[in-house]
Amino acid sequence: MAGNGLRVEYKVSPSLRRTFQELRERTSDLTPLHKRFGEATLGWIARNFEREGSPKWKALSPNTIAGRRKGSSKILQNTGMHLKNTFRARHARNEVRVGTPSQIARYHEEGTGPYEIRPKSAAALAFPMARGGNFVKAGGVFHKAVASDLATGKALYRTQKGGLSRGGGQGMGVFRKVRHPGLPARPMLPTEQQVYGEIRIAEIAAEYLMEVTRGG
Repeated sequence: MAGNGLRVEYKVSPSLRRTFQELRERTSDLTPLHKRFGEATLGWIARNFEREGSPKWKALSPNTIAGRRKGSSKILQNTGMHLKNTFRARHARNEVRVGTPSQIARYHEEGTGPYEIRPKSAAALAFPMARGGNFVKAGGVFHKAVASDLATGKALYRTQKGGLSRGGGQGMGVFRKVRHPGLPARPMLPTEQQVYGEIRIAEIAAEYLMEVTRGG
């Protein structure tokens, strides 16, 4: 099963090989079986997102959570992305392909090394920070942070009267470039062990063989 560069490879077990041989003696079109494989795999992928990985994906950093509009800590399910809804299955007589057209899927599936982020059009990058920050955004205006409240970790800035504001401003990081530590691998597709043990393709094929035999 594969899609757009993301591929699940598995060896055909002896029992599954025998099932395929028997099916080919009875029918030349395995499209219905491949459709079931695809649907079962999509169901597994949806459950994998719901449980946030199997095994569990690495948790999001506090700064990533702070930068989300709703402060959600759900992994790979931010409001503007919906990566889990981009997976599709295509089945035919001799194969089934399951994957996503998203170009960033491989980065999350396999992880990345460190990389540099630079602004595309603005003079600098600006993003919310969980604690502190070198600027504070309050009332739509950026203020240079001059201190940090040790109790809360919130960045503080000078008011027009010269005092330190402890109001509801958002601590922001403003930089000309950022060195990202890299994305951790968060596998969205099943392993060979999961294909057999959780999706249970051998059992799906055996059940289909029984239906074909009874209808034969």
